[in-house]
Amino acid sequence: LRTNLSMLTAEGTMSELVQLPLEVLEVGDVDVLALPDSEVRDLLWSDDGLWVFGETGVGVMVRGTGSALRWTVPDGKVLVDHAVVNGTAWLASDAGLHRWDRAGSDDGPREVLDRPSLSVLHLNGTLWSLIETSDGVALDGFSPDGAPRSSHVLPMAVPDPLLKATLFDENG
Repeated sequence: LRTNLSMLTAEGTMSELVQLPLEVLEVGDVDVLALPDSEVRDLLWSDDGLWVFGETGVGVMVRGTGSALRWTVPDGKVLVDHAVVNGTAWLASDAGLHRWDRAGSDDGPREVLDRPSLSVLHLNGTLWSLIETSDGVALDGFSPDGAPRSSHVLPMAVPDPLLKATLFDENG
């Protein structure tokens, strides 16, 4: 943000946001800003830092380190949904379901499922993901460490293309 040089009223002030096609900002040899792409869809604070979600991936500015990490969905696929639970990001995309442990991990996300994931939701200690299958969709549950807990096949046809699917808790 910068202060605008013009005034609309004598008592008023105005700021303007200058948009730059910036994805990585380096200071010395350290990335201090890592945007997944040029479109920011969501920002989330966690104990580990600031998560920035875009159409094609996620970046995180790690709290207390001055460093940043970035991950892009494999094979040019699109990130369709995400959840951050206790510093772990769950990333749903056409490329599958990925889990990124703690913002400070340089390893990046690990693949949990290699089937297209349509949506994710954390509820009562379980991460739920709506997964595209050959028969339609399944609702798969995972423990916080990524181990499968349960799978429920939902007898429903999936429109092609499916533009958006959202899981939500009816109580919140």
